[in-house]
Amino acid sequence: MGELDERTKALVSAIALLAVNLLALFGVQLNHDTVWQVVAAVAVIATTIYGAWKNHNFTPEAQKAQEYLNMLKGKE
Repeated sequence: MGELDERTKALVSAIALLAVNLLALFGVQLNHDTVWQVVAAVAVIATTIYGAWKNHNFTPEAQKAQEYLNMLKGKE
């Protein structure tokens, strides 16, 4: 994956700032390390879900496509 463009960086920064400020309204204080750990955890969860979704046939359409692919490859 290439480097993030400036627009994406600005959007992520604005969302993080908004989240920190909203949490501060409820008395939750965050420091740099905590924010980084949360961002890393969200990234891991998101990539895990994405990988599972892309590599498994959850929808009926994907199941039919897999059956067709297996037929083309000579698998039953």
